[in-house]
Amino acid sequence: MDILMYYAKERDHIKEELAKAPSLICLASDSLNSEHTNDEYIYITVHWVDKHWKLQKRIIRFRALSPPITLGNASYNNVMVSFLKYCFRVNRALLCDGVCFQVRCCEHILNLIVKVCLELVDDVVGKILNEIKYIKKLRIC
Repeated sequence: MDILMYYAKERDHIKEELAKAPSLICLASDSLNSEHTNDEYIYITVHWVDKHWKLQKRIIRFRALSPPITLGNASYNNVMVSFLKYCFRVNRALLCDGVCFQVRCCEHILNLIVKVCLELVDDVVGKILNEIKYIKKLRIC
């Protein structure tokens, strides 16, 4: 089967699944950076719960970005989020006035917290390791 035909078939299948979804659908965006070429990509994932109460997720858009752009927890994303909320309000497609429109990435936040904590305890851990080495040397003598 030709790759374009396969793509069209999968796209139509996902559209049908989303049309039948008994729950709301959620969109998430993220970016990826190639270490070898420094190219940056953005992708959009759709999440929903199907009729069997199973969480489903599919990447529905993947695109190369010419200038580097990220959509993580950075504060400069607020401009984009404000624009998107405005567009959805105009089309009356924004639930609860957008209170839960932007959900910060918990994994990213936890990663930042752990990094800061590890930096804070690095000196203490180093001292403890030196004490352990000292005690081990005393036992040998």
